[in-house]
Amino acid sequence: MLDIRPFKHFLAVVNAGSFYKASRQLHLSPPALTKSINNLEEDLGVPLFEREYGRATPTAYGQVLIGRAQRILNDLDGIKGSMTQMEDLNSGELSIGAGPLSSLGIVATTITRLCRQYPKLKISLHVDNVRVLADMLKVGKIEMIVGYHEEFSGESEFSVQTLFEEPFRPVCRVDHPLQGLNEISKEQMQAYPWASTFIPRKLRSLYIEHLGADVFERQYMFQCDNFGVIFHLLRNSDHIAFVTESMVAQEVATGTLAFLPSPFDIGVNSTGVINMSKRSFSPAAQLFCQYLHEYRTD
Repeated sequence: MLDIRPFKHFLAVVNAGSFYKASRQLHLSPPALTKSINNLEEDLGVPLFEREYGRATPTAYGQVLIGRAQRILNDLDGIKGSMTQMEDLNSGELSIGAGPLSSLGIVATTITRLCRQYPKLKISLHVDNVRVLADMLKVGKIEMIVGYHEEFSGESEFSVQTLFEEPFRPVCRVDHPLQGLNEISKEQMQAYPWASTFIPRKLRSLYIEHLGADVFERQYMFQCDNFGVIFHLLRNSDHIAFVTESMVAQEVATGTLAFLPSPFDIGVNSTGVINMSKRSFSPAAQLFCQYLHEYRTD
Protein backbone atom coordinates (compact mmCIF):
# COMPACT_ATOMS: atom_id res chain seq x y z
CA MET A 1 0.00 0.00 0.00
CA LEU A 2 1.19 3.53 -0.78
CA ASP A 3 2.85 5.07 2.28
CA ILE A 4 1.86 8.72 2.41
CA ARG A 5 3.08 9.29 5.96
CA PRO A 6 6.33 11.00 4.84
CA PHE A 7 4.28 13.62 2.98
CA LYS A 8 2.12 14.19 6.07
CA HIS A 9 5.30 14.52 8.15
CA PHE A 10 6.82 16.92 5.62
CA LEU A 11 3.77 19.22 5.65
CA ALA A 12 3.62 19.09 9.44
CA VAL A 13 7.21 20.36 9.66
CA VAL A 14 6.47 23.09 7.09
CA ASN A 15 3.44 24.29 9.06
CA ALA A 16 5.07 24.02 12.49
CA GLY A 17 8.40 25.57 11.44
CA SER A 18 10.43 23.07 13.44
CA PHE A 19 10.93 19.33 13.81
CA TYR A 20 10.30 19.47 17.55
CA LYS A 21 6.92 21.22 17.29
CA ALA A 22 5.85 18.98 14.42
CA SER A 23 6.79 15.83 16.33
CA ARG A 24 4.60 16.90 19.25
CA GLN A 25 1.67 17.61 16.94
CA LEU A 26 2.12 14.25 15.25
CA HIS A 27 2.60 12.42 18.57
CA LEU A 28 5.85 11.11 17.13
CA SER A 29 9.33 11.12 18.67
CA PRO A 30 11.76 13.71 17.20
CA PRO A 31 14.21 11.01 16.04
CA ALA A 32 11.41 9.11 14.26
CA LEU A 33 10.23 12.27 12.49
CA THR A 34 13.79 13.18 11.49
CA LYS A 35 14.31 9.69 10.07
CA SER A 36 11.05 9.94 8.07
CA ILE A 37 12.11 13.29 6.52
CA ASN A 38 15.65 12.03 5.87
CA ASN A 39 14.25 9.00 4.04
CA LEU A 40 12.00 11.24 1.93
CA GLU A 41 14.95 13.48 1.03
CA GLU A 42 16.98 10.41 0.13
CA ASP A 43 14.17 9.04 -2.06
CA LEU A 44 13.80 12.39 -3.87
CA GLY A 45 17.54 13.04 -4.01
CA VAL A 46 17.26 16.64 -2.80
CA PRO A 47 17.32 18.52 0.54
CA LEU A 48 13.88 19.69 1.64
CA PHE A 49 14.73 21.82 4.71
CA GLU A 50 17.36 24.28 5.90
CA ARG A 51 17.97 23.29 9.54
CA GLU A 52 19.42 25.85 11.95
CA TYR A 53 18.87 26.98 15.54
CA GLY A 54 15.90 24.64 16.06
CA ARG A 55 14.06 25.95 13.02
CA ALA A 56 13.28 24.18 9.74
CA THR A 57 12.78 26.31 6.61
CA PRO A 58 11.80 24.71 3.29
CA THR A 59 14.47 24.85 0.58
CA ALA A 60 13.58 25.72 -3.02
CA TYR A 61 12.93 22.00 -3.52
CA GLY A 62 10.79 21.95 -0.41
CA GLN A 63 8.73 24.89 -1.69
CA VAL A 64 7.97 22.98 -4.87
CA LEU A 65 6.97 19.90 -2.89
CA ILE A 66 4.48 21.70 -0.62
CA GLY A 67 1.73 22.02 -3.23
CA ARG A 68 2.40 18.59 -4.69
CA ALA A 69 2.34 16.89 -1.29
CA GLN A 70 -0.96 18.55 -0.43
CA ARG A 71 -2.45 17.41 -3.75
CA ILE A 72 -1.28 13.84 -3.05
CA LEU A 73 -3.09 13.88 0.30
CA ASN A 74 -6.20 15.49 -1.21
CA ASP A 75 -6.26 12.96 -4.05
CA LEU A 76 -6.01 10.09 -1.60
CA ASP A 77 -8.86 11.53 0.45
CA GLY A 78 -10.88 11.79 -2.77
CA ILE A 79 -10.13 8.17 -3.64
CA LYS A 80 -11.14 7.02 -0.17
CA GLY A 81 -14.32 9.08 -0.43
CA SER A 82 -15.15 7.52 -3.80
CA MET A 83 -14.56 4.02 -2.45
CA THR A 84 -16.74 4.74 0.58
CA GLN A 85 -19.46 6.13 -1.67
CA MET A 86 -19.35 3.03 -3.86
CA GLU A 87 -19.61 0.83 -0.78
CA ASP A 88 -22.58 2.90 0.43
CA LEU A 89 -24.23 2.61 -2.99
CA ASN A 90 -23.79 -1.15 -3.03
CA SER A 91 -25.49 -1.54 0.32
CA GLY A 92 -27.64 1.57 0.65
CA GLU A 93 -31.20 2.63 -0.17
CA LEU A 94 -32.76 5.29 -2.35
CA SER A 95 -36.39 6.38 -2.23
CA ILE A 96 -37.63 8.83 -4.84
CA GLY A 97 -40.91 10.12 -6.25
CA ALA A 98 -41.83 10.77 -9.86
CA GLY A 99 -44.78 12.34 -11.58
CA PRO A 100 -46.58 10.08 -14.08
CA LEU A 101 -45.13 11.95 -17.06
CA SER A 102 -41.53 11.84 -15.82
CA SER A 103 -41.68 8.19 -14.75
CA LEU A 104 -41.97 7.02 -18.37
CA GLY A 105 -38.79 8.52 -19.81
CA ILE A 106 -36.10 10.20 -17.78
CA VAL A 107 -36.75 8.41 -14.48
CA ALA A 108 -37.07 4.91 -15.96
CA THR A 109 -33.87 5.40 -17.98
CA THR A 110 -31.94 6.81 -15.02
CA ILE A 111 -33.05 4.06 -12.65
CA THR A 112 -32.00 1.44 -15.19
CA ARG A 113 -28.55 3.00 -15.48
CA LEU A 114 -28.16 3.13 -11.70
CA CYS A 115 -29.36 -0.46 -11.21
CA ARG A 116 -26.92 -1.78 -13.79
CA GLN A 117 -24.03 -0.04 -12.08
CA TYR A 118 -25.09 -0.79 -8.48
CA PRO A 119 -27.31 -3.91 -8.55
CA LYS A 120 -27.34 -4.19 -4.73
CA LEU A 121 -28.72 -0.69 -4.22
CA LYS A 122 -32.31 -0.85 -2.94
CA ILE A 123 -34.44 1.63 -4.91
CA SER A 124 -38.06 2.54 -4.18
CA LEU A 125 -39.98 4.56 -6.78
CA HIS A 126 -43.29 6.19 -5.87
CA VAL A 127 -45.30 7.38 -8.89
CA ASP A 128 -48.08 9.84 -8.14
CA ASN A 129 -49.08 13.43 -8.79
CA VAL A 130 -46.55 15.93 -7.49
CA ARG A 131 -48.80 17.28 -4.74
CA VAL A 132 -49.17 13.86 -3.14
CA LEU A 133 -45.43 13.32 -3.51
CA ALA A 134 -44.74 16.71 -1.86
CA ASP A 135 -46.35 15.46 1.34
CA MET A 136 -44.09 12.39 1.26
CA LEU A 137 -41.08 14.62 0.65
CA LYS A 138 -41.88 16.83 3.64
CA VAL A 139 -41.94 13.90 6.09
CA GLY A 140 -38.80 12.28 4.66
CA LYS A 141 -40.37 9.26 2.96
CA ILE A 142 -38.64 10.22 -0.30
CA GLU A 143 -35.49 12.26 -0.99
CA MET A 144 -36.60 14.00 -4.16
CA ILE A 145 -39.35 14.36 -6.73
CA VAL A 146 -38.76 14.28 -10.47
CA GLY A 147 -41.70 15.96 -12.13
CA TYR A 148 -43.50 19.12 -13.14
CA HIS A 149 -41.59 21.71 -11.12
CA GLU A 150 -43.75 24.75 -12.01
CA GLU A 151 -46.20 23.47 -9.38
CA PHE A 152 -43.67 24.54 -6.71
CA SER A 153 -42.91 28.01 -8.06
CA GLY A 154 -42.55 30.53 -5.23
CA GLU A 155 -42.57 27.92 -2.42
CA SER A 156 -39.35 28.60 -0.51
CA GLU A 157 -39.39 25.36 1.47
CA PHE A 158 -38.61 23.51 -1.76
CA SER A 159 -35.48 23.66 -3.88
CA VAL A 160 -35.91 23.20 -7.65
CA GLN A 161 -33.40 22.23 -10.34
CA THR A 162 -34.69 22.54 -13.90
CA LEU A 163 -33.83 19.61 -16.17
CA PHE A 164 -35.62 20.38 -19.46
CA GLU A 165 -38.86 21.53 -21.03
CA GLU A 166 -40.87 19.71 -23.71
CA PRO A 167 -44.12 20.86 -25.35
CA PHE A 168 -47.35 18.93 -24.90
CA ARG A 169 -49.11 17.61 -28.01
CA PRO A 170 -52.48 15.88 -28.45
CA VAL A 171 -52.29 12.16 -29.21
CA CYS A 172 -54.86 9.46 -30.04
CA ARG A 173 -55.19 6.07 -31.77
CA VAL A 174 -54.10 5.91 -35.40
CA ASP A 175 -57.63 5.35 -36.74
CA HIS A 176 -59.26 8.04 -34.61
CA PRO A 177 -61.95 10.08 -36.46
CA LEU A 178 -59.77 13.21 -36.24
CA GLN A 179 -56.73 11.54 -37.79
CA GLY A 180 -55.85 12.78 -41.26
CA LEU A 181 -57.08 16.34 -40.72
CA ASN A 182 -54.54 19.08 -41.35
CA GLU A 183 -56.24 21.37 -38.86
CA ILE A 184 -58.74 20.81 -36.08
CA SER A 185 -60.75 23.35 -34.13
CA LYS A 186 -61.16 23.69 -30.39
CA GLU A 187 -64.74 22.50 -30.79
CA GLN A 188 -63.60 19.35 -32.59
CA MET A 189 -61.03 18.68 -29.90
CA GLN A 190 -63.64 19.06 -27.17
CA ALA A 191 -66.13 16.83 -28.97
CA TYR A 192 -64.12 13.81 -27.86
CA PRO A 193 -63.35 12.70 -24.29
CA TRP A 194 -59.91 13.38 -22.84
CA ALA A 195 -57.62 11.15 -20.82
CA SER A 196 -55.29 12.86 -18.40
CA THR A 197 -53.18 12.56 -15.30
CA PHE A 198 -53.43 15.11 -12.49
CA ILE A 199 -53.39 18.54 -14.17
CA PRO A 200 -51.15 21.09 -12.39
CA ARG A 201 -52.47 24.56 -11.62
CA LYS A 202 -50.51 26.35 -14.36
CA LEU A 203 -51.78 24.00 -17.07
CA ARG A 204 -55.34 24.19 -15.76
CA SER A 205 -55.13 27.97 -16.06
CA LEU A 206 -53.89 27.63 -19.64
CA TYR A 207 -56.80 25.38 -20.63
CA ILE A 208 -59.27 27.75 -18.97
CA GLU A 209 -57.73 30.70 -20.84
CA HIS A 210 -58.20 28.98 -24.20
CA LEU A 211 -61.39 26.98 -23.63
CA GLY A 212 -63.37 28.86 -21.00
CA ALA A 213 -63.75 28.90 -17.24
CA ASP A 214 -66.08 25.91 -17.21
CA VAL A 215 -63.93 23.68 -19.46
CA PHE A 216 -63.35 21.07 -16.76
CA GLU A 217 -67.05 20.95 -15.96
CA ARG A 218 -68.07 20.56 -19.62
CA GLN A 219 -65.30 18.26 -20.81
CA TYR A 220 -65.74 14.51 -20.54
CA MET A 221 -62.52 13.30 -18.97
CA PHE A 222 -60.94 10.12 -17.68
CA GLN A 223 -58.33 11.00 -15.04
CA CYS A 224 -55.69 8.56 -13.86
CA ASP A 225 -52.04 8.80 -12.78
CA ASN A 226 -51.14 5.48 -14.40
CA PHE A 227 -50.08 5.91 -18.01
CA GLY A 228 -50.27 2.20 -18.68
CA VAL A 229 -54.03 2.46 -18.19
CA ILE A 230 -54.23 5.69 -20.21
CA PHE A 231 -52.32 4.19 -23.14
CA HIS A 232 -54.60 1.16 -23.16
CA LEU A 233 -57.61 3.47 -23.20
CA LEU A 234 -56.17 5.58 -26.04
CA ARG A 235 -55.51 2.51 -28.19
CA ASN A 236 -59.05 1.21 -27.73
CA SER A 237 -61.29 4.30 -27.64
CA ASP A 238 -61.80 7.78 -29.05
CA HIS A 239 -60.11 9.47 -26.07
CA ILE A 240 -57.44 12.12 -26.63
CA ALA A 241 -54.51 12.80 -24.31
CA PHE A 242 -51.96 15.60 -24.09
CA VAL A 243 -48.43 14.19 -23.87
CA THR A 244 -44.84 14.94 -24.89
CA GLU A 245 -43.06 13.29 -27.80
CA SER A 246 -40.58 11.44 -25.58
CA MET A 247 -43.41 9.88 -23.57
CA VAL A 248 -45.01 8.15 -26.56
CA ALA A 249 -42.00 7.72 -28.85
CA GLN A 250 -42.31 3.92 -28.80
CA GLU A 251 -46.08 3.92 -29.35
CA VAL A 252 -45.81 6.38 -32.25
CA ALA A 253 -42.89 4.45 -33.79
CA THR A 254 -44.86 1.17 -33.69
CA GLY A 255 -47.97 2.81 -35.16
CA THR A 256 -50.32 2.33 -32.21
CA LEU A 257 -50.71 6.04 -31.45
CA ALA A 258 -50.39 9.19 -33.54
CA PHE A 259 -50.25 12.94 -32.91
CA LEU A 260 -52.96 15.42 -33.85
CA PRO A 261 -52.49 19.06 -34.87
CA SER A 262 -53.10 21.24 -31.83
CA PRO A 263 -55.79 23.94 -32.00
CA PHE A 264 -54.19 25.94 -29.17
CA ASP A 265 -51.03 26.22 -27.06
CA ILE A 266 -51.24 23.28 -24.67
CA GLY A 267 -48.17 24.35 -22.70
CA VAL A 268 -44.92 22.61 -21.84
CA ASN A 269 -43.90 19.88 -19.44
CA SER A 270 -41.31 21.61 -17.23
CA THR A 271 -39.38 18.71 -15.75
CA GLY A 272 -37.15 19.26 -12.74
CA VAL A 273 -35.81 17.87 -9.48
CA ILE A 274 -37.62 19.02 -6.35
CA ASN A 275 -36.24 18.51 -2.84
CA MET A 276 -36.49 20.15 0.56
CA SER A 277 -34.35 23.29 0.70
CA LYS A 278 -32.65 22.49 4.00
CA ARG A 279 -31.91 18.80 3.37
CA SER A 280 -28.83 17.34 1.72
CA PHE A 281 -28.84 14.31 -0.58
CA SER A 282 -27.49 10.86 0.29
CA PRO A 283 -24.63 9.57 -1.92
CA ALA A 284 -27.15 7.52 -3.93
CA ALA A 285 -29.43 10.54 -4.42
CA GLN A 286 -26.46 12.68 -5.48
CA LEU A 287 -25.49 10.17 -8.16
CA PHE A 288 -29.11 9.77 -9.29
CA CYS A 289 -29.38 13.53 -9.65
CA GLN A 290 -26.13 13.63 -11.64
CA TYR A 291 -27.48 10.97 -14.02
CA LEU A 292 -30.72 12.94 -14.41
CA HIS A 293 -28.76 15.97 -15.60
CA GLU A 294 -26.82 13.77 -18.03
CA TYR A 295 -30.01 12.21 -19.47
CA ARG A 296 -30.56 14.75 -22.26
CA THR A 297 -26.91 14.60 -23.38
CA ASP A 298 -26.48 10.80 -23.43
